[in-house]
Amino acid sequence: MISVAAGARRPSRRRILAGVVAGASVLVVSSCGLGGGSPPRQFILTPVTDFPRRLPPVKWSLVVDEPTAARQIDTSRIALMNGPFRVEYYADVEWTDNAPAMVQLLLIQSFQNTGRLPVVAPTRQTLATDFLLLSNLRSFQVENVADGSLSNKGTVLGDKMPNTDLG
Repeated sequence: MISVAAGARRPSRRRILAGVVAGASVLVVSSCGLGGGSPPRQFILTPVTDFPRRLPPVKWSLVVDEPTAARQIDTSRIALMNGPFRVEYYADVEWTDNAPAMVQLLLIQSFQNTGRLPVVAPTRQTLATDFLLLSNLRSFQVENVADGSLSNKGTVLGDKMPNTDLG
């Protein structure tokens, strides 16, 4: 029980509520990162643009599904592999999107850059197409090289199959 000295005013419920709301607002703002620190720097990768000139045009179309990936890869954080079993992440830097979404976009843009396919699209567009490219992103990280430099590395396993579900 709270005792109030004689002659002192009790705080109103409105003041107590205002104090609780103000305190909670400070916690929310600081936990969102609005209260300090600069946002992380973002990095992008570019699609393949250099192809052999003699690539034959094809008449089939392609839908590219977003690759499946393990949790440590399915993130926008840039992973650093220090050995085969140790995953760390760079502080204050990130990819512009999560790795599987980035790889899907890079695959689509690279196929489009060949200029040889009539249609290349992501699965969310649900176009009538001939083939569906399913893939699994097995690795997507930066690795320490023996000379002390860093190397970007990714492994995508794909399987092109007739598209019977989307068209």
